[in-house]
Amino acid sequence: DDPDGDGIRNREEWLAGTDPTQKVSALVLEQVPRPVDLDPSDQTPVPSNKHAIYFRSVPGRYYGVQSTGKLPGDWQLQAVRVATTNTTQTRFLLDKPAANTFYRVLVLP
Repeated sequence: DDPDGDGIRNREEWLAGTDPTQKVSALVLEQVPRPVDLDPSDQTPVPSNKHAIYFRSVPGRYYGVQSTGKLPGDWQLQAVRVATTNTTQTRFLLDKPAANTFYRVLVLP
């Protein structure tokens, strides 16, 4: 089922720690930072040789970010971290790739 109509099934929301009855409660990438919702360590400037990937997060959950150069393609784990307490957005800082790259964020056990 998907009672909030966000395209994410109840089981997937349960695994992500999101609320299946609230459309805004979902694991999604976000284009811009929300400083008030970020941990102070995620509010630092992004160095010129890196780029940032922001996503909605649930405190205490483990997340990974994977990348691939083409779709379909082989996904490679780039980084892992846990969302800090009292934050609803988390940031991964990654080295800028030499070519176009696709990313996805996933919840880890």
